[in-house]
Amino acid sequence: MFAQHVPTVDFVFSGPALNTFGEFVRCVLDGEPERADTVPGILYERNCRDPCFRKAVGAERDIDDFFLPDYDSFFEALQVHPEPRRTGTSKPMLFFETSRGCWWGQRSHCTFCRLNGESMAFRSMAPDLAVRQFEWLFGFALAYTSFFCTDNVMPRNYARGVFPWLDPPPGAEIFYEVKLPLSRQDLRAMTDAGVTVVQPGTDALSSSTLKLMGKGTTAFQNLQFLKNCEEFGIKPESNLLIGFPGEGPEVYRKYAEELRDFVHLVPPHGVYTVRFDRFSPYFKRSDEYGLVLKPVDYYSLTYPFDESAPADLAYFFADQNLAPYTARSP
Repeated sequence: MFAQHVPTVDFVFSGPALNTFGEFVRCVLDGEPERADTVPGILYERNCRDPCFRKAVGAERDIDDFFLPDYDSFFEALQVHPEPRRTGTSKPMLFFETSRGCWWGQRSHCTFCRLNGESMAFRSMAPDLAVRQFEWLFGFALAYTSFFCTDNVMPRNYARGVFPWLDPPPGAEIFYEVKLPLSRQDLRAMTDAGVTVVQPGTDALSSSTLKLMGKGTTAFQNLQFLKNCEEFGIKPESNLLIGFPGEGPEVYRKYAEELRDFVHLVPPHGVYTVRFDRFSPYFKRSDEYGLVLKPVDYYSLTYPFDESAPADLAYFFADQNLAPYTARSP
């Protein structure tokens, strides 16, 4: 879409680009940039209208084809601009990867999940390579102690196959997104390895709503996890989502009556209405859920394209029906 409508954008790399970008650079260095016309995942004015190339994405690099990230330019920028660290207004994080896709979504795609649009298949880094990467990351701990994993979900075997082999330096803080349930033994291994913050995807404290999501968990399991986090000193980062198609008003009465009993647990960041995103089951099977989806309004205000373009471009959509969760009493 950008390659077609924005002349100032020369090339667009669709999907994974670790391979396609290298191929493109080689074409340019050889003085034959037109060769890039035939590389799937590289789009520009000449080939962007061809359906074969328009829908193609770049080939993925094997996650075990391992190389260490290069943080040098990041460190140099922090040296040039030391104010954020000196004032304490922000804390530098080093990002890393140990898996792609979602092992739960591979079995049961959560209805609102929009991640992994092209491939939900789960691929995780071999445990010995993961241990090697962690040991390398810990080498930065004298200056940088916060490590943020970009995985959609923590590999299930890491609690036993990776974390027990780690010796985190004092002050190390690792973030992971996780899928419940997790046992107390898993949480203990994570704590010992330096995992201090998790995004558990609890999302609701109503079993009926969790069933609508396809989460594969119950309200009791979510509460048990939050309690265990308190015990092991792990901070859960979560939201409370409402407004799912089929969710009844009794859920909100339950929340109003019961949430006051959980003041001893880490609260969610806020209460948010579920959003309908491209690639999610809600988007792909909108008729099944009774949804009439159109791009949210700001797309037409942001991009000066024709009226039909936002439908191909948009990632966020809004339901045009007056669903029960959007109605207000007179």
